[in-house]
Amino acid sequence: MNPEYEKTIERVHQMFRTCPDPSAKEKGEGWSVKEILGHLVDSVSNNYQRLIRYIPNGNLGFPPYDQEQNVRRANYQDFDFDQLLALWYSYNKLLLHMLAGVPEGDMGSTTSVGDKPPVALRQSIPDYFAHMENHERQARRAMASRG
Repeated sequence: MNPEYEKTIERVHQMFRTCPDPSAKEKGEGWSVKEILGHLVDSVSNNYQRLIRYIPNGNLGFPPYDQEQNVRRANYQDFDFDQLLALWYSYNKLLLHMLAGVPEGDMGSTTSVGDKPPVALRQSIPDYFAHMENHERQARRAMASRG
């Protein structure tokens, strides 16, 4: 397992932990910091499902999902920020634990979402962390634009 994954989780956790205003939005638009964190909970949840349900040397299909609808339905803006952060952090720690136990021979197993092409676990994991870092930058911009 890539040791940078743990560092990424810790850095992003620290950023959210020290957020002065979880309701801040980048230039007053889009998701708030709290909603970005909620979206990252959705993301770790989806990746947990990939790791817990993959079919060795096969493909597991998942239905498509609408990230905007998910954020609205979960109503993250009205959920306690500290509880949301604790959930995100713990879920990511579990994901790392699970990832460490996936046999190398199973890393070629694929998952697909909707009509998108299958992606091997060995690629979906780095993609997940790149996605997290994209939203880290988004949250940092939102925090910087508050006020």
